[in-house]
Amino acid sequence: MKELLPSRVLELAVLLGAVLVRILTGLSSYSVFFPASWAVARVLHGPHPCAARVWTLASLLLSPALLIIDHGHFQYNCLSLGAAAGAAAAILGGAPVLGSLLYCLALNHKQMALYYAPAFFGHLLGRCLQARRGLAKVGAVARLGLVVVLSFALIWSPWLTSVKDASQVIARIFPLRRGLFEDYVANWWCASSVIFKWKQLIPAGLQVRLCAALTLAAATPSMLHQIMRPSPLGLLLAMANSAFAFFMFAFQVRPY
Repeated sequence: MKELLPSRVLELAVLLGAVLVRILTGLSSYSVFFPASWAVARVLHGPHPCAARVWTLASLLLSPALLIIDHGHFQYNCLSLGAAAGAAAAILGGAPVLGSLLYCLALNHKQMALYYAPAFFGHLLGRCLQARRGLAKVGAVARLGLVVVLSFALIWSPWLTSVKDASQVIARIFPLRRGLFEDYVANWWCASSVIFKWKQLIPAGLQVRLCAALTLAAATPSMLHQIMRPSPLGLLLAMANSAFAFFMFAFQVRPY
């Protein structure tokens, strides 16, 4: 009986840990992603209830990929996705400074929020350039730049005192040593590797540069369109295009 007690305690601890993680994952959805989704639906369709608003909210909250992966694999993607959605809602609602701050939080929570960077950059820069006077344009860009610099400085302050610590964090964020891809993901590199053995054909250093070039080439048209003609629908389409470009061609794309 005494020999079984430690194993029972261990099993109970594992069970309680799993329950706690599941609860925290759910709380991240209710506290961050749900309000952000509601804000997106409200900005797109107005404050009054309508069928389009309900469908938009339902499509965001009931996404199978989010429910299966985030709630089943405990990745806490709802935090970064919620912050990114909140950033889009804030920008479309006329609060670009708040939107910039929320996007910085999303990016620092999970680096995969970088998928939306070209879209946000193009749209915000395009809105700044719409100001009539040159000084107003510079001021608008400076305000957004200050928000980005201050938020990153505050979040990264624990590691900025040591170059070694900062480099280790960056190495974890961008795992270039893992190779072009791992596991099985439905992107260009993994799918085409059945015919072209990219890892053997192209040196590791060149792989990174090639991925960056193809990703930028795919994301640049929508980014330039937002710089020249920023619009609410254009921002959403640019976010979708940019995310798809990163998923298809970026280096070390993960399935979650």
